[in-house]
Amino acid sequence: MRITHFLCAVLPHLFVAALASNARAQSPGDIPKHPERDWAVRAGGHVAAFSAGSDRTADPSFGYGLEASLRFRSLGLVAEVGQHLWPSLEVDWDVAPGVLYAALGGEFLYSGGRLRSSLAVGASILLYDTGFGDGPGSTGPFIHLVPIAVRVPFGHYLTGEIRPLSWIWAAPVLREHRHLLRNDIVFSIVLEVGS
Repeated sequence: MRITHFLCAVLPHLFVAALASNARAQSPGDIPKHPERDWAVRAGGHVAAFSAGSDRTADPSFGYGLEASLRFRSLGLVAEVGQHLWPSLEVDWDVAPGVLYAALGGEFLYSGGRLRSSLAVGASILLYDTGFGDGPGSTGPFIHLVPIAVRVPFGHYLTGEIRPLSWIWAAPVLREHRHLLRNDIVFSIVLEVGS
């Protein structure tokens, strides 16, 4: 999956370069306190650093999503939707649509808002015909755990967020004799806008 290798190689360097540029523009005494926001919307992408699943376990996955938070100081409610793509079960070097996911959960901000942890639980919906009797619309559980995210403000309304290792578990098919699931440790880059 050449696109996955490209994303793994390029995106982290671009994000780190942007953070370094932001840090050079300010002396340590000028770095502002992280802005407190009552609400926030995030958009980002992720690439699997480690993947395991019921089929094609060695092949990485990737995806993108939108998240929204309603915050009460350091605690918040989180809603997220997105698409988690994975390798085709039938053709090498091809990408299947994977699953559409929707989840609800909570978040905790600490260290002056510069660190964030979250957990969301919901549903994963299969988006394609696997060829093994599992068709679009098959639905099962979904879990997204972010143990730690490092947050860097770019002004009052924009924040960059890097998630070194988070966990995505999607299982759109869970039957007695047939399972289709992905268990991925992912690297994510996210931009947050809020007020």
